Amino acid sequence: MKRLFYSANDLDDAELISDEVHKQGVDDEHFFVLSRDDKGILSHHLHGGNSFENTKLLTSSNRAGLFAFCVLALILVIGLGVMDITIQNLLWLALVSGVAFIATKFLAAIVCDSYDAYFKSVFDRHLDNGEVIVIIDVTHDQNSQKSFRN
Repeated sequence: MKRLFYSANDLDDAELISDEVHKQGVDDEHFFVLSRDDKGILSHHLHGGNSFENTKLLTSSNRAGLFAFCVLALILVIGLGVMDITIQNLLWLALVSGVAFIATKFLAAIVCDSYDAYFKSVFDRHLDNGEVIVIIDVTHDQNSQKSFRN
């Protein structure tokens, strides 16, 4: 899946975009509108909300955890491949792996949070100006269709 972001002038434009992408086969689960006007979202029959806190767009903790798990797995594979398997060596490997996991998750969380803060500030700037953010999740073959590239 690929996530496309559009900025529309108002909810009427977002409704036109919604109608067009629904014709292209994108369902409501893959179409989301962010606007400060909750009542307008409902009256235009759009799937969305007014804040990032109600969405799963900002997922820094998930990315940090996944990255830390990958580092942990890499250390364990390398450690088990290089060391002799004894109780003492396994305990040291567990200690090193645990410390590396915690440090990696901490650093990755800081980096991911800063990215999410930047992402949120860009969207908040558009929303504060009265614009509407349209978020569409499409497959790669849907993305190549002419109507999505205009």
